[in-house]
Amino acid sequence: MNTKSLLFFFGLASSVPGILCDVNFIPVNVSRNEKTAVTLYRDRDYSGLIYYKSFPKNEDSECITLDGNSRKQTVSYTVGNGCCEFFEASKCEKYMFKARNEMKIDLEKNGKKIYSFRCLNYIRCEPNRARFND
Repeated sequence: MNTKSLLFFFGLASSVPGILCDVNFIPVNVSRNEKTAVTLYRDRDYSGLIYYKSFPKNEDSECITLDGNSRKQTVSYTVGNGCCEFFEASKCEKYMFKARNEMKIDLEKNGKKIYSFRCLNYIRCEPNRARFND
């Protein structure tokens, strides 16, 4: 077993300067209890709650397709403690954008409606990671 393998075995690789982590190395510092939360609002000032749901931060959520009233009424949103992808069609088709950690957008400005969304586990949430089409 080489030095790098031993460091990973004892969990020291991230604390030793000059040691690069393997691409497949998955940090274990996120509690299974941590949640990513999505909130949809009727108003631009993030009031008029329409929808709220939280998901485990360490796994991908299922695709959530909104009902007709929620789609029509949603004007703004928040995503807390993680990230989610939003789509302009049902079943998470026609990707619109990814929102990360309390990022808020006035949806009236882009003229599109959120039809569906899914939240990503925190590893896939990293800014430099490519979006997956699964």
